[in-house]
Amino acid sequence: MALGYDPFEAGARPAPPAGAVPEELRGFLPSSFDPRAVREASIPLEAFRRRWSAMILHGTALLARHNANAWHLSYADLVSAPQRILRQLVEFLELPAAPRSWLDWAATQPKPPRSPKPEPAREELESLRRACEPGERRLRELRASA
Repeated sequence: MALGYDPFEAGARPAPPAGAVPEELRGFLPSSFDPRAVREASIPLEAFRRRWSAMILHGTALLARHNANAWHLSYADLVSAPQRILRQLVEFLELPAAPRSWLDWAATQPKPPRSPKPEPAREELESLRRACEPGERRLRELRASA
């Protein structure tokens, strides 16, 4: 991680001064986040491996506070009915009501899956599996307990 910490984690340090962050990373910081920069970036798969597992572990720990088996979110449902599903998610997580402007914007974000990319080399695929294993294991545990 270029900053040495995850600026999106709760309790993360304040953002460094703009001049201390390389130009190509500024659109990725919470204080200057630019969805277009993320969409247009050529981010290698390697960058997502451990982050995915960390997000799954963090998210499932947060969901443990709720009855996670009471509601299921599928990406297909989110793409087909984004406003309805996002309202249900806000209610399920007992968040304050989302402003209509946010729901309108957020409903435009889910996109149908893109065409599949070529299969990675066997070594890269094995590295990906190892890196994702903590999150995959947690998801298996949750499915088994459902």
